[in-house]
Amino acid sequence: MNGLRHELKFTLHKDAATVLKQRLSLLLPFDNNANPNGEYYVTSLYFDTIDADAYFEKMDGVQTRRKYRIRFYNQNLDFIRLECKEKFDSMTQKRQARISLPYAQKIIANQIEALDVEGEQVLQEFLIDLKTKHLMPSVIVDYRRTAFVHESLDVRITFDEHIHSRVFDIDLFEPTFSGVKVHEDAESVIEIKFDEILPYPVWAILNSVPLSRQAISKFALCRGMQ
Repeated sequence: MNGLRHELKFTLHKDAATVLKQRLSLLLPFDNNANPNGEYYVTSLYFDTIDADAYFEKMDGVQTRRKYRIRFYNQNLDFIRLECKEKFDSMTQKRQARISLPYAQKIIANQIEALDVEGEQVLQEFLIDLKTKHLMPSVIVDYRRTAFVHESLDVRITFDEHIHSRVFDIDLFEPTFSGVKVHEDAESVIEIKFDEILPYPVWAILNSVPLSRQAISKFALCRGMQ
C-alpha cells in the first residue's frame, strides 16, 4: 500500500476561508495548473453499484473502502484520468491512469468488452470491478478548487467551493452546466493532505482560524441528492 497519506477535512465560513487563503499565499505557492488566482474547476464522474455500496460504506464509516471516478479539469478533454481513491483507517491513497476521451466514453457506455485491458494496474482492477461488481455511473460532481502546495514535503491544501451535483447524469462531457447546489456558498470544504509531517509554519497558519473538522465527502454529499 505505497503512497498512503494523511487526509484531514474541515469546513470553514467563506469569509474566514478568504483570510486563510491570503495567509497561506504568503507561505505557499498555488498549484501549477491553476489560474493566476489559484483556482481551477474539477469535474468528476463517480461509479457505484446498483445498491449504492460506495455511498453507504462512506455513510456507515467503513474504514477500508475504495471508489472510482473519471476526472478532468477546466473542461480540458485532452487530459482525462481514471482514479481509484482508497481509504485504510485514517490514511488514504489515490492511484490513477490517464485515459483518452474515446476510452472514457466506452467506459461510461458500459462497452467494456471493447476496451483494452492491458496497461496500468489500477485500470485493470477497475475494469474487473466494473464487470464483476456491476459498477455504473452514479453522480457527477462539479466544484471550484483553490490549491496550495509544499512541493518538498508533498503537502497539499485545497479549498473546494460551489459544489454541485448531477445525480444519475452520465453525460460527463457535456459542457452545459446543470448541477444542483449541495453545499452552502457560505462554506468552503478544506482538505489537508500530507505524508509524514505538516510543517509548523503551515500548521500555525491553519490554526489561526476556527476550522471545524468533519468526515465530509463531496461524493457522498452529491450522491445523497435524490
